Amino acid sequence: MDIFDCIRTGFPSEVQKQIDSGVNLEKANDRGVTPIVEAFDAASLSGDTTILRMLLKAGASEKPLTDAVARKLEDLSYTLVRDHNSTVKCINNATDTLEPRIGSLTHAERGRAKTFLESAKAYEEASSSLRNRLPDLRARWSQQGEEILDEVVSYLRESMNFSMKGTWIRMESTVYEQDR
Repeated sequence: MDIFDCIRTGFPSEVQKQIDSGVNLEKANDRGVTPIVEAFDAASLSGDTTILRMLLKAGASEKPLTDAVARKLEDLSYTLVRDHNSTVKCINNATDTLEPRIGSLTHAERGRAKTFLESAKAYEEASSSLRNRLPDLRARWSQQGEEILDEVVSYLRESMNFSMKGTWIRMESTVYEQDR
């Protein structure tokens, strides 16, 4: 296993063995990704910054990490707006179709519709919160960097979970839109 495999599998002890053996922490893999960026990507998925911090402590350059975080937060600003707009459009279309029919639905269908409408409301609140917090987080990252690394990773995980909820809502809305 190379350092990238160790990072992806999430075993700090294996990463430490690689560090102790003198692995080059600045050498990019065949995708052009350095170990610190690979660790950031892994931390964004798992929420665990242990390996990321190990690499920083071992002397990995912070610049690729700083650039990767800045890029991800920049991309996220567009993604959140795009996903919000498409999901809200689906919610509105489904709601317009659903509301006049609510009385004719079976008990099970009403339960499903209620879950959808509650999820839609929660989605809009979460979307607003994520979009409102992002500019401050981006500004603080550029000033504080590693000091707020855990907060950045937590925010990225939250936005990823939010994105999956949006996908569910868009898929679920098609059930109601088909009856238009």
